[in-house]
Amino acid sequence: MQLGKAIERLRQQEGLSQEKLSLMTGISRQYLIKIEHGMANPTVELLHRIAGGLGISIARIMNEAEMGGSPLLPGRR
Repeated sequence: MQLGKAIERLRQQEGLSQEKLSLMTGISRQYLIKIEHGMANPTVELLHRIAGGLGISIARIMNEAEMGGSPLLPGRR
């Protein structure tokens, strides 16, 4: 669940709607909702696409999830 919440927080920080991120990544909005709510776990490929859509690294998403909102890696890649 922490990974999904981290993705949601980062998406909101970028000012992106779920619809916009889904269009940018090719991931359905319904599946993105499931990821953000902890009902589905993204594959590494999907995580890479989400990170690309957010303009950040996968490491940043993982750090955000691990730290619960306090990423260790500052800024964008």
